[in-house]
Formats: sequence, C-alpha cells, structure tokens
Amino acid sequence: MHGWYFTHCEHWNCDEPLFSSLRQIGTATSILLGAFDIVYADPRLSEAIEEIVRDDIQRIPLSIINRIEDQEIINIVREVDCFSESETTAFSRWTAADGRPEKIGDYKRVGGLRIDPEKVGDADIFRISRYNMPVIVSGRIRQLIMEFQDTAAVDFLPV
Repeated sequence: MHGWYFTHCEHWNCDEPLFSSLRQIGTATSILLGAFDIVYADPRLSEAIEEIVRDDIQRIPLSIINRIEDQEIINIVREVDCFSESETTAFSRWTAADGRPEKIGDYKRVGGLRIDPEKVGDADIFRISRYNMPVIVSGRIRQLIMEFQDTAAVDFLPV
C-alpha cells in the first residue's frame, strides 16, 4: 500500500484487500492519523462520519495483522481551494529547482496555517488544494469524533 496515495483526494480503485501491521502496540482507538495524515478509524465511526459527509470520503476496509478489531481507512476525496496566503504565518512553494516537476506551485512548507472560511462552504471534511497533508474537519465532525474517542489520539488545531 502506498500511503501517500490517500492524500491525493482521489478514489482508491483496487479490489485487493489491504493489510497493515502496527509499529507500536497499544490500546486500540476509534481514530488516529498515520503517516501522511492518513485517517484510520473504527468502522462505526467511519459510518457515522459518512452519514454527515456522504461522498466526501471513501471507506476502505483494512485488516491489521495480529489484531482482531476491524479498521478502515477514511480516504478523503474532497479538496477545497481555501488556503489563505494573507493569514498564514509562513509558507514556501515547490519550484523547478526542487526536482519535483509534478509539485511546482504547490505549497511545500507551511507554518501557522490559516484557511479562508468563505471558500470552505458546506465542507465538513477535506484536504486543502495544493497542500494535501493536513485533514480539515468542521466543528460538527470534531464533536462526533470526540464522542467516539476515549483517548487523545488526535489533536484539533484551529485553522
């Protein structure tokens, strides 16, 4: 599985089952963010989120080696162009000199991220156009996650 794929806001089109292993053994949580801010969640939480956001996510079953609990990847397929350059503290863009032509013009490093709420519209969960690493959720999704979550596996920061 190529984790970075799940930051592209595209549907996963593969019929083969996905398997993963744990890097750290611990208490299972309802939701956590893995590398590349990939969202792993309990299927009950994924279903509750899907009821709100409908087609903005894709639920992908995931088997964890040596674990009984089911998990899913919540593949966020909605992307919103809402990066606020005027309010964000610092940022740089990919250039030709970086040797990654497919990323030229995208945001490379960001500090003090801020988004333009006027451009978000009705989106409850999404990634930002040209800066797909962070997962952005509305207060409604945050509250839902907090109701399911019994430990602090994710942090919510205002943007």
